[in-house]
Amino acid sequence: MKNLIALLMGLLLAQLTLGQTTTTSMSLAPPQQATEMPAPASDYRAPERKFKKKILATAFAVNKNVQVDDLDAVGQNFPKELLHRLYLTQGFLIRLSPNVLSFNYETEAPSIQLLHQLGTQYDSQFVLSGTLIDANVVTEKKFWGLVENKKRHLILQVELHDVASGSLLGQHRLSQIVDQEILVGKDKPFASNAFFATPYGKAFDQLLEQATHMIVKDLEPIRFYAKIIQVNPDGEVMLDAGANSTVLPGDMFAVFGRQINLSAQGMAHTSIEHQERRLGTLAVIRSQKTLSVAELSADTKVSEVKVGDIVRVESLVGR
Repeated sequence: MKNLIALLMGLLLAQLTLGQTTTTSMSLAPPQQATEMPAPASDYRAPERKFKKKILATAFAVNKNVQVDDLDAVGQNFPKELLHRLYLTQGFLIRLSPNVLSFNYETEAPSIQLLHQLGTQYDSQFVLSGTLIDANVVTEKKFWGLVENKKRHLILQVELHDVASGSLLGQHRLSQIVDQEILVGKDKPFASNAFFATPYGKAFDQLLEQATHMIVKDLEPIRFYAKIIQVNPDGEVMLDAGANSTVLPGDMFAVFGRQINLSAQGMAHTSIEHQERRLGTLAVIRSQKTLSVAELSADTKVSEVKVGDIVRVESLVGR
């Protein structure tokens, strides 16, 4: 029995000694660092530089002015507020024309000459126009005419054209119906807090948001471009876009010659074919606020490049 107890005591002492040794050796080992997960790409990759596209909005046409007597100059103020919201997206340089350019799909599209004239006059690449089609109040009678329920419609059509080609890029008809407090009052300036606090003002707010998103989506697939406005014999050219469009020295652009074939239709002309031919490349060497100077590459023939040709971005010097 004594021998058995001695054996057990020996085994216990051996385990205690082994445990102390193991603990000591582990405490002496250098601590291991936890494995770190790589940061998401968005955390370390700088965002791509965003070029700003030039967009012009004309005054909107109003089908029946008597329907908007309670609104503050809606034909001028709606496109002005729409431009403001496009500007806040940081993707546009905005211009405003007081003239009306509004066409629906039952009438002729604006001629390329007219679009070119507007784009040149206001230094724009795209023209936004539209029509307030309906702002009428409709009275619904119920229970044999004993109860009247008034509703007010709001129907707008927005159109977006490309100046260079004359093509229609987007056409949207937006609508809302308001059935309470249908009048606004000219004492509430358009797009003011007081205006948007009214039910009909809220309907305008929703249409403005919808139109903003639709225009951004219409122009998203269209790459930024600028026009050549001067060509020098030594190969230097001037572009109609500069630092406020985020064009910087070192940016590389491809040069395209443009040709538009027209067919006569009454007093106007409509584009039936639009062609482009790649002429070469150029590099921006100086950038001012609204203009930039570039140098044609050695393999680009100066004689083939002319005023009115366009350039599209190929590579950037920075982010």
